[in-house]
Amino acid sequence: MNPYDLVIFFRVFHPTMNAEDVCKGLNLIAKKSWSSGGHRRNHLGVVQEGRNERTYCLFELPDIDREDMDTSLEAAASLLLPKREFLQHISATGGDAEFYLQMFADQNSGDSLNWRLLTTLGDLHIQLAFDFYPYRRPS
Repeated sequence: MNPYDLVIFFRVFHPTMNAEDVCKGLNLIAKKSWSSGGHRRNHLGVVQEGRNERTYCLFELPDIDREDMDTSLEAAASLLLPKREFLQHISATGGDAEFYLQMFADQNSGDSLNWRLLTTLGDLHIQLAFDFYPYRRPS
């Protein structure tokens, strides 16, 4: 397979849980977050019309070697294994947790995920979301 650059974030969406409670339950600091019912804001923090329909938390994952997708996701999942019950609670109460993968490649590329990793992600109730970009990521 042709090489690609990979960026991985962890995201949580929830209809009612407060963003602070999500961060506390995962023991992570969100790069971006807002709570359901709060005022919508643009990327500069300026209040916009309307309210947030659901809570959103975006986390950067430290110390993840982005050699390949499989290895990177295994490392990310191992960081979240101690929070298994909380992740399952998020799912059971209407929320979603996901690894958000951004792949940058200037030619066709791809990867595969092993079944052990997929089993672990399923047990943690973590989904996968992909964005593919047809160019190399700016440095």
